[in-house]
Amino acid sequence: MSYDMWFWKQSKSCRHRPGTIVQRVCEGGNLVGVAKLDLDAIKNRIANAFPGFKMNMYDAGSHYFTIDLYPPYAFQIVSTPPENDDVIEMLNAIIDIASEFKCVLYDPQTGERYS
Repeated sequence: MSYDMWFWKQSKSCRHRPGTIVQRVCEGGNLVGVAKLDLDAIKNRIANAFPGFKMNMYDAGSHYFTIDLYPPYAFQIVSTPPENDDVIEMLNAIIDIASEFKCVLYDPQTGERYS
């Protein structure tokens, strides 16, 4: 079982539902109101925060995550489910990094887009 989180930056005027955004970025479609991201900069920032991150993956033995890039709009983190403090700390660090790039979390497990 894994846990996934999606991140993108959108304007206040964006009217797309989060599920629609995820579907369109997976299909490679254009999205009005969703900003293009510097995904290389985001990936490099994550790599700097997690020593041992390589090949789009971080594996600490008891917990892990991978990053999937959906140019130019979004990225997805697939990780160990947040069932202990180490995983929660790891995921919170990723959320903080994403917020540095003004990207907000969408949690498809709950259908919640955080602001």
